[in-house]
Amino acid sequence: MLDLRPDRSRIGWVHQGLINQPVPANLTGGVAAGLTHWLSTQLPAQPSTRPVIVRVHELTIEEEVGAASEHALAVFDIDFAVQQPDSSYVILVRYLETIRKGGLETTGLHDDNLAFGFRQALLRLQNLNWPDAIAAATPLSAADYLAAADYQTMLRAYPILLTAAPGQGMFATFEDFRSNQPDARVPFTLVRQPRTGAGWQGMEEVKVTSSNPALQKQLNKAWGFSDGQQAYIRYRNHLYPLERAGQTFQFTGPSTADAEAVAVGAAVGGLAGAAIAGAATSSPPHPYSLSLRTGRVLDTHVQQAISQGDTAQVVLFRRGNGSAVAVQLNGQALTQLPGSQFVRIPWTSKTKELQLCLPETGTACLSFAPDFTATTYVEIKQKTAADKPTLVIVPAKEGIFYTKKMRPDR
Repeated sequence: MLDLRPDRSRIGWVHQGLINQPVPANLTGGVAAGLTHWLSTQLPAQPSTRPVIVRVHELTIEEEVGAASEHALAVFDIDFAVQQPDSSYVILVRYLETIRKGGLETTGLHDDNLAFGFRQALLRLQNLNWPDAIAAATPLSAADYLAAADYQTMLRAYPILLTAAPGQGMFATFEDFRSNQPDARVPFTLVRQPRTGAGWQGMEEVKVTSSNPALQKQLNKAWGFSDGQQAYIRYRNHLYPLERAGQTFQFTGPSTADAEAVAVGAAVGGLAGAAIAGAATSSPPHPYSLSLRTGRVLDTHVQQAISQGDTAQVVLFRRGNGSAVAVQLNGQALTQLPGSQFVRIPWTSKTKELQLCLPETGTACLSFAPDFTATTYVEIKQKTAADKPTLVIVPAKEGIFYTKKMRPDR
């Protein structure tokens, strides 16, 4: 299992409580260790089986919270590979999918979505004609495979990124846009008029029209359009101009949907094309970006808040009045922590796990990817003097309560 995600501190956010407070979420033990254990139980090794390596490029859970409904999403971008006798690697299956399930309370649906997605991916692998797949694949050196050089090359090679201007026509799906293959046979007219809402001055309201009622219905379901110079995305049942931003696209849309929001969009091969739709002309403008891997619309403010945090904070504390306990950080001595004290641990890597160990207890270690948007509290717990201490991540409010009157170790 190779976790190649650029940020491994979480797999997403869930909403809890009556006010839908966003809370970071992760897999128990982390993505690499947690998934390795789960997948090995789903497909236990047999004498005749061949090892398969899983690369995780993206694994995200999200929640769409509307006025009257909620949906849990799981986004997968993984691939399966085997190592050849000459030590090269070949990719057998790439699984790119968005699983979406709705309900009154969605947090409990994430486990099912993740399990369903991985089972679908494993079914594709099991049903594969391996000799044909291996013969058709391009071998990768160990260095290129481990660095995902093939994956980065694929991302840069999307046709829409290789052209100065998009083709003219209707993009029925996100995949049509990404491959820059609009349907030029469908006639339509783009009507532009100035927007007057607060914050929208200087921007245009764009509508696509046709005098043919049947054709208008088709246009209303399309992912987007292009006049040959400017591409437009349909978001919440309105069209917004897409602007190139490095290896992706951005647009300005409404910040919230109104009560008449309805689901629209199109998908090909599981690629989520459009986001929740709805008339939102009165909402203030808000920045969004488009994921060219999955077609998801991403809230730019949320993405920036996640990416801008350059240092995670971990607080290790110990209650009681016991003698000092030796603590190691990633194999190196960190501190001798006595009772009623705590130590702050800054962490700057979003791709490596932090490991805390209590060497005097043998195998008492805890490995995790810290959260870069909130302090992580870890307690050294020991019920009695005869018990060996253990390391446990505790809720933030619990950590804050216990450390409020403690003395810092350094």
